[in-house]
Amino acid sequence: MTIPITRIREPAFKSYFERHSCRDKYDMARLLAGRFPEMAWRLPERPKFYEPEPRPMLYFDSVALAAAYLELTNSND
Repeated sequence: MTIPITRIREPAFKSYFERHSCRDKYDMARLLAGRFPEMAWRLPERPKFYEPEPRPMLYFDSVALAAAYLELTNSND
């Protein structure tokens, strides 16, 4: 069994979220929590600059990559 691997270039990833007025990963997480309400309870508060990144951001980072991938592959069809 083989699993296909693909790459999303950083400019394409950033462009996808810029179209939705996301300035940073916390804006992306808020957008994704709106699209996937079952994740909203994991939405962390934006930390102070001296605080570490909240662990739940890992979930939103993963979903952000998947959302951008699906949008980019569907727009190429």
